[in-house]
Amino acid sequence: MPTGGGSSGSQLLNVRATLTDAQIKALPTTPIQIVTAPGAGKLIVPTMWMIQKSFVGAYTNVTVSAQTGLFCTYDGNDNGTHTAVAVTEAGYAFFGAVSLEQYPIPPGTHDDGNGGNFPPGGTDLRNLGLFVQAINADGPFTGGDAANLLTVDMLYYVLTL
Repeated sequence: MPTGGGSSGSQLLNVRATLTDAQIKALPTTPIQIVTAPGAGKLIVPTMWMIQKSFVGAYTNVTVSAQTGLFCTYDGNDNGTHTAVAVTEAGYAFFGAVSLEQYPIPPGTHDDGNGGNFPPGGTDLRNLGLFVQAINADGPFTGGDAANLLTVDMLYYVLTL
């Protein structure tokens, strides 16, 4: 049975990253780091992230697939260590629509083919940063508009193991 208060030094932190049109287009090939690696023996634990898209122009070259989407990953690779999928609709509808919308996403919400496990068993997540990336089988997005913005707010804490 657990005893005592919380872990020393564990406080809820927030980071905000606003991605430009050029960064959004490149997300399928160039993940954007939003939280740096915390150091040896430490683990970033996401508690919630909020995605706000402000798209004036829709993106093209978007694969129509349930696997297309926006993810937060620990190491910037599509290797099953997703913390959450950022959309509540299929990713191709997210990137292919013009709108101003917000998506609050709890951690562990994803559909990457591993049965919803977060993280997949056997994954060492110590001293890894958090990245935003898009999965799109057709590569980088095209279209869009220079005024398009994608804002990511991440709430997290760092756990010393």
